[in-house]
Amino acid sequence: MASDPIVIPGPVASFVTTSNVGDLLVYTNTGSTLNSWSVLDVSTLTLAPKVAGTLSMAYNASGVDIAALTSNGDVELFTSPITASPSALSDHAVTAPVWSALNVTSVATGAPPLSGSIFVSATPTQTSIDGQAANWGDLFSLSNTPGSSTWLTTDVSATGGSSARTVGDAVTGIQVGTTLTLYAAGVDSPPPQGVGVYAIPSSKWSQAITDGWPIVSETGGLGTQSSPWVGFTSATTVANSPDFLMGQSIYNSHKRVTWLSFWTVSGPLKGQPQTTTNYYNHGFAAGAWVATQIDQYRSLGVGLKPDWVIFDPEGYPDNHSGLDAPGGSSNATLAVYATYWSAMLKGWASGMASVDPSLNAGVYASQSEYRNYNLVTQSMPVFVAIAFGNGGPTPIGGATGSNIRGYISFAAACTPASTLAQEESTLLNPPWSGQFNTLQFNAGVYCAPTTP
Repeated sequence: MASDPIVIPGPVASFVTTSNVGDLLVYTNTGSTLNSWSVLDVSTLTLAPKVAGTLSMAYNASGVDIAALTSNGDVELFTSPITASPSALSDHAVTAPVWSALNVTSVATGAPPLSGSIFVSATPTQTSIDGQAANWGDLFSLSNTPGSSTWLTTDVSATGGSSARTVGDAVTGIQVGTTLTLYAAGVDSPPPQGVGVYAIPSSKWSQAITDGWPIVSETGGLGTQSSPWVGFTSATTVANSPDFLMGQSIYNSHKRVTWLSFWTVSGPLKGQPQTTTNYYNHGFAAGAWVATQIDQYRSLGVGLKPDWVIFDPEGYPDNHSGLDAPGGSSNATLAVYATYWSAMLKGWASGMASVDPSLNAGVYASQSEYRNYNLVTQSMPVFVAIAFGNGGPTPIGGATGSNIRGYISFAAACTPASTLAQEESTLLNPPWSGQFNTLQFNAGVYCAPTTP
């Protein structure tokens, strides 16, 4: 036997298992003692494909449903009336069974291949098969009304509310009346490290993921001159916003990639008070607004969130959201501006957490900003801007710290391939040794990684 046996309820003692070659076998007691058994190869009887892994069974007053996965992740459903013996024999006046097999995946529009242990439930009004989407982890439910040829596909992870998570490879549940409750383990899927891309054409996002870039990123919104100090252009909604569309590209790829989400935020404008309270309020309003947008993605069909939601100080005014001190400032002045940075970043993180504590705040800054404003003391990860070209990038003194998670490098080159390979190697090795890095090419340019 290749799977644990499952006892089938009914008038005759019987159980089901799979053979070593993937056939579904039903064993039935055919005599007055437990010494007489027959075996029925249901897979051969129904011309069904081979199955692998564990079996799942459900039954009600009218029938028994047994589901298993094929080697490619399709759901194969075997069904028989529960009032008939699962045996092909007719001794003891037992009626021979009526077994049928259906490849549910082929008739459930949008159903992905499944993996792991699946769960089957059956009531007089609905049959449901639930499991983990292979290579991706969302919890899917395939459901049918008995007597109908239509099967519905539901991504439970995407429709289950903001607290829904991708799942492990074991799914179970409880059916009480018309209410089905599913249970599955959440999984910790760490973001892939390496070198990715930033600001490539949106038409190339899906290709970049397919080509093997482990990190993708974009700018979700720009700074505004009024609260919440970040926003979309007038024609943009959440459903067509850059960040949502990036998430949709990742979601549809069914691949785990790191998603860096940048948002440009404005600081106090000319004439507004430069106080830590005002900077905090700007950051808080922006963080709360951004989190509100991101929390709408799931209801729009994207059950993902960015790995980091990154504050980008390039809004109004021009001196990096009013956070950069005038050139040539004294150390005392730099220390004052460091308090502005700290207040705005605290507001950014607190604003997001007030809406969605599961989001991870980050900050984007240049090397000189990291050094001048003591960003090494920030509790959030920092993504540092550097540039290729003219012999760069060049490290500057004092711009190192344990909270630097990666480097966002512009002026990168796609060609020749040797240059691209060198750029990737540069970010991954000393003195940079970044974990989550991106390359930005010239506007409109895209190329595949040298080592997909």
